[in-house]
Amino acid sequence: MASASNAESVMGERHPYVAQIMVAIANDLSPLGRYDEAEEKLRQALATQGDLLGPDSTYLAETQDALGDVLVHERRYDEAEQAFATAREIWTKRFGAASSHITGVRSDLAWIAMLRGKFGAAETELHEVLA
Repeated sequence: MASASNAESVMGERHPYVAQIMVAIANDLSPLGRYDEAEEKLRQALATQGDLLGPDSTYLAETQDALGDVLVHERRYDEAEQAFATAREIWTKRFGAASSHITGVRSDLAWIAMLRGKFGAAETELHEVLA
């Protein structure tokens, strides 16, 4: 994998490919428990993607989804729900409500509901995912 600094030196700091490298780095940092660093990389990527790729970019949705995962680990559930909602909105527009992307986001939202002790809401969401 190319490093972000190498790509930045060739393409500049604000390039979609550099943003994708930032997402990949964040996805490597998150399982190591380095959530603050992962969040920083994801927010950098989001700024670039939002400006250069537009609000309906599937890359933007993937980054929002990854940010939601990081925010859940940081116990910032309201922000995580917003990130997942943004990803869900983009993916619904692009692929329809029955896509596997939507299933994943709904599972993430059920996970948040369980973490908040809202087991009935989590169960409802998961039953709808399975349907």
